[in-house]
Amino acid sequence: MQSKCEDLGGSLASIRSREENDAVKDLLNQIKWRKDDWGKLASGVWLAGSDSGSEGRWYWGSDRDTSTWTFSDWRLPHEPNNGGWGNDAENHVVMTPTDWRWNDVRSNEEHFPLCEIPNVNPITG
Repeated sequence: MQSKCEDLGGSLASIRSREENDAVKDLLNQIKWRKDDWGKLASGVWLAGSDSGSEGRWYWGSDRDTSTWTFSDWRLPHEPNNGGWGNDAENHVVMTPTDWRWNDVRSNEEHFPLCEIPNVNPITG
C-alpha cells in the first residue's frame, strides 16, 4: 500500500476533517471506476489510518500518534468492527466505493492506494 505512494514521492492519504473528506469524495466521484460482473465497483481506496499494535486506538501514518485522529467517517454505526474476524483482525482503513465512507479491513485485501503527494515547485524544488 504505502510503497506505491512512496514510489511517487508521497504517502497514503490522511483525512483529518469533514472538509478534507468531502473534497476527497468529490474527487473520487469524478473517476471512472472499473466495475465487476454484478455492476458494483470493484475496489475501494486505502487511507493511511491504522490501529495496528493498539486495537481501537486509530492513528494516521507511521508515527502512531493517536492525537492526530480527530475525524472519522465510518460507513456503519458498528464500525470499526474487525469484520467478525476477532480482535486485531482489521487494522487498516479503506474508503468504500458505494458511498466513499470508511471501513476497517485486513491488510491483505486489494484496493487502490489513495496517495498524498506534496506540491513541488519545479523551479525551486
